[in-house]
Amino acid sequence: SLDGISTSIQKNSATAQRKIKSQKAPIGALLASATWIEFPRMREMQVRTWIRRRAESHGISIDDAAIDFLVARTGNGLRELDMELNKLQTYAGERSSITVDDVTDVVGAARA
Repeated sequence: SLDGISTSIQKNSATAQRKIKSQKAPIGALLASATWIEFPRMREMQVRTWIRRRAESHGISIDDAAIDFLVARTGNGLRELDMELNKLQTYAGERSSITVDDVTDVVGAARA
């Protein structure tokens, strides 16, 4: 995982830099002009806020129970959550809100 790579580079910075610099281009060119940015996993409350905002950006609302169940079934991965929100939006059709029953119907059986 990238977390392991990042930790390894931090612990063995000099060795890692030597190994990376010994590689042929384009790694050298990339290192000369690139910046390493880490994106740590969001905390649970951040994920819940992200779900609510993402749903709103799609023109739908989602209640707290639905968010709780969605996170319980899908986890904290934003890619997976976004895919499930897209499915839920399609499932809701003309309705503008998502309920826990919708999440159960769309996500519940698939993740159980």
